[in-house]
Amino acid sequence: MAPLYMLIMSVLACEKGRMSAEGKTVLLRRDVQRSIVLEDFLPIFDGEDPPKLRSMSNAMHELYGASACSGDASFVSAAAGIPQSFCAALPSQPESRMDAYKKEWQHRPEPGRYYFDQYRLERLMLGKWQRVTSACWAGDAKCGAAPDIVVVPSVRLHLLAKEGWYWEVIEPRVNAKFEGWPWLKARFTNTTLESKTYERYWELIRKKWHKPESNFAPLIVMHSSFAWDTPNSLAALRSLAEQPASFAQRVVIAGLESDLPLRSSNDLVHNAAFDSSELSVLTQFQSAGQGYVSTAAVNAHASSAGVPALVSLPYPVGVLQPVSFMKEASSAAKDRKIRILMDGAAKPNSWIRSFLQSKVGSAGMICSSASASSADLCGLSHTRRTVYDLAANSAFCLEPGGDTPTRSHFFVSLLSGCIPVIFDGGNHMYGNSTVFAWPWRQDSPKMQKLHVSSNLLVNYREFAVVYSSEEVLAGRDIIRELTEMPSKDPDRFKSLRNGLDKAARAMSYGNEGCQDASDNCKDAFWTFSSLAFQLAAQGPTATASVTVLADAKLHKS
Repeated sequence: MAPLYMLIMSVLACEKGRMSAEGKTVLLRRDVQRSIVLEDFLPIFDGEDPPKLRSMSNAMHELYGASACSGDASFVSAAAGIPQSFCAALPSQPESRMDAYKKEWQHRPEPGRYYFDQYRLERLMLGKWQRVTSACWAGDAKCGAAPDIVVVPSVRLHLLAKEGWYWEVIEPRVNAKFEGWPWLKARFTNTTLESKTYERYWELIRKKWHKPESNFAPLIVMHSSFAWDTPNSLAALRSLAEQPASFAQRVVIAGLESDLPLRSSNDLVHNAAFDSSELSVLTQFQSAGQGYVSTAAVNAHASSAGVPALVSLPYPVGVLQPVSFMKEASSAAKDRKIRILMDGAAKPNSWIRSFLQSKVGSAGMICSSASASSADLCGLSHTRRTVYDLAANSAFCLEPGGDTPTRSHFFVSLLSGCIPVIFDGGNHMYGNSTVFAWPWRQDSPKMQKLHVSSNLLVNYREFAVVYSSEEVLAGRDIIRELTEMPSKDPDRFKSLRNGLDKAARAMSYGNEGCQDASDNCKDAFWTFSSLAFQLAAQGPTATASVTVLADAKLHKS
């Protein structure tokens, strides 16, 4: 039985419209049918029957409503060079929009801030799995008995569907235990994510779907709309660590983040002295009653523990149909008014974000023209302050992590034609030498250890500027480099902008009809589902017939 801190260290050490308009994105052999089973909500709460997941409105046309496009002052004001086809779909269902709970969480009711709701990621993914040709609900008569993949709703989704879409539902003990988050008022004080709930959850899944003695061990896929940095976020891993290793190894958890913090305010305590260049070896963790974990114990456990695969997914930010800014003549030729944008509040754990904010000034931007002033948004109207408007008028967008290594604005910038600038390290919770696991990142140790096809991975240096926090600490003048690149290295600048067009599809969730495997269909769900089927085929008991083919029909008609 592996306690949570050993599991965490093992991961660190190993690093191993309608549906016809939505886009079915799993590529399967035509002769493989019903290889995906969708599990409904499970009976994990005492005394209550869970709701029905299949009755929830999780399809893209239900999660998203009307679109706002370039020229709409509430989205992106009319401006030369921004294609009119640049649009974002607004979240429907107000009770689950970001402004229903994140507004009170952040106290930042900025214009346009709540165009997207990243916390509906799990529902979005479940809705897309539901529409895959070979998917069926567990228990249905037509459902096959030996699936290759079983998709299960998370415990948090169980709880949110049961109690309502509020932060306090999933973090009810925050207000009482953590003075740093006083704005979280515990509405549901009688509802807690006790360990027994998670234990019951994994136990039900394992007993039903994991029978290696009968040569039956499908891949278990769970999605998460949350990172690993909140008090209850690691509870799923804590309970999974108590399950047999052979089961944990068949679990994939795909969500907003896959990097685990070096410390958690509830579960783990970070030993202040560590060598960032040997993070996975020299960082020690303390668990109540267990003391510190030795390096020898970590290394010994890493080779034998059941470690789930953690995969980062793109944040859903509302842009469902990426625009090719470089194919639009006016957009390609445009010198964007903002040369460098830093859009984001300071975060206590991210020293690099604070450092960058000091470099770009209080307005959060450096203008392209020496005669322009950041005080008037580099010549933009003061009323144009949405995150999309600023990004679509910026050449480079600085994207340092905040509470966690990744951030939603990265995907806003990428889909707005702004070259993202990312920084590995620079967060006290995650270390300075870590290569952060952005979605599909080719040089991420996590992705490399999954051993999936290279065509599913993305070379970030083809569309983003990548720095390490060590370079920043050493005094590298990144602001000067970025400011001068368009004039001193125009070929690289143009190449990066072209790279944005190529990367955009895999970083967004499509809403268009896909009947084949054209590049236009290869969105974020296509990428993950293809990855999942490759992982399913890697297991010792996996169905050998599952492959990814380029000519398969993708979805139900």
